[in-house]
Amino acid sequence: MINREEIFQKTLSKDLHLFLNMSDKDLENYFFNFLKKYHGEFDFRKPLCKTTKIKAYFIDSAIERGKITVQSYNNDNRHEIFCTKEFSILLADFYKRKLRSGKL
Repeated sequence: MINREEIFQKTLSKDLHLFLNMSDKDLENYFFNFLKKYHGEFDFRKPLCKTTKIKAYFIDSAIERGKITVQSYNNDNRHEIFCTKEFSILLADFYKRKLRSGKL
């Protein structure tokens, strides 16, 4: 089985120098292409969070502000599904903050 978290972290560390010169849109596309490769167009909240190490409170805040749309699986609200395109925008914002603060 693939360890997506490890692949994601290695990819981030390998391409860190590229992120500093990327525009916001390029960074969003970079994350979207990665997520689409390993998660498809849509995926559940838990695998996306586990792969990207994004914090749950950051996602909850984005949901409250209307930055990301939540879909439910089989009309069950316990299983949240996100579009990877929207999630990649959120992810780019999360990592831009870490890059600028020097915590990445």
